[in-house]
Amino acid sequence: MGKYTAFLLIVLLSIVVGGYRVLQPPAVEPPSGGDFSLMGPQGVVDLADFREQVVVLYFGYTSCPDICPTSLAVLGQALAQLPESVAAQGLFISLDPARDTPRTLAEYTGFFHPRLLGVTGSPRQLAQVTRQYGVAYQITETEISHSSQFIVLDKQGQWRETLPHGSLAQDLARHIVQWWDAE
Repeated sequence: MGKYTAFLLIVLLSIVVGGYRVLQPPAVEPPSGGDFSLMGPQGVVDLADFREQVVVLYFGYTSCPDICPTSLAVLGQALAQLPESVAAQGLFISLDPARDTPRTLAEYTGFFHPRLLGVTGSPRQLAQVTRQYGVAYQITETEISHSSQFIVLDKQGQWRETLPHGSLAQDLARHIVQWWDAE
């Protein structure tokens, strides 16, 4: 092995080993969660309105071509699978207040389940609530890119866990029941 080849190997190895830490995602603290107020079809909706219920938050927008309707279908199926004794509420928080009016959201969420309520707010309110719950999003002229997950809150409105996109309805239902049964 020539000196040049050995040197390149050492440089590449240094980059790989040294760069490994840089490429790792940063440690992320759990979301702080917390109360919020947004607009629904009947007026102001406060998270506190749902105390004594397990709440599942999902962030998206009604003109999303695939991810949002698929995820809301999963949420609707999970709500439908719950025993009658479990009080749970789904909240679909629209990141597109320019197009998603409370009326539009009511029509849209009605396709998925009666216990799914669509809410939205001003860009400032949405920036605050997405920060509270660790949701990433970016609005461009043509689309809204956003993280896709189910955020489960306990009966006191406290963040408990985040389930990833692709979760099955029965798994989401199981987690809802788990937090319903928790003291």
